[in-house]
Amino acid sequence: MINFICNLLALMIALLTPVESKLQNMKNISEPVYNESFITKFLNNEYEQEQSKSCYIATTKEWEHLIDINDELKAEDSAPVERSDETDFDPGAKFHIASDSQYISYFFAHILEFQLHRGLCIAAGEYNPKKPGKKPLHMCDIYKSKAAGKKLRRGLVLGASVHWKKVLKKITGETVLSGRALMEYFQPLFDYLQEANREIDRATDVET
Repeated sequence: MINFICNLLALMIALLTPVESKLQNMKNISEPVYNESFITKFLNNEYEQEQSKSCYIATTKEWEHLIDINDELKAEDSAPVERSDETDFDPGAKFHIASDSQYISYFFAHILEFQLHRGLCIAAGEYNPKKPGKKPLHMCDIYKSKAAGKKLRRGLVLGASVHWKKVLKKITGETVLSGRALMEYFQPLFDYLQEANREIDRATDVET
């Protein structure tokens, strides 16, 4: 359950970031003139139609570019499965393509997931970044930790009322996105793979 909450909070913070930028941009836009022409266009859904047309043109142009790339691959005998024509717009079936949803939010949230987990583990006394060998981050268990719960609650109650960096600081003590927690979490695996690669290199040297 606690992992689900961490994932949800991470995604919320990630999704709020582009929204904040959009709101800032909206402040620079002058107030629209609500005259008869504007109201008529609004009621007839003309503004949405114009936006849809613009989006369609841009999407079609990009799709045609991909078709050109596909043609080049055909010439090299390395093309993917044959498509009938440009109307086979398979990417449009993906929600994120059709709604112009940013995939960067998921990337952002995945890094935050580990960063939030690290902050809660430190609060619970389950992890000491100065002595990672004593109990590695991937062995941390914050189940029934009141200290971790209180810290998580202090971050969650803020919602969207403050800047996301302030929420992050409440939970982790940091104000910037960092991949350090992710690296610390997978450090044992990284060390193992390095040693395994050295063993392979040594075995290869003996054979040669």
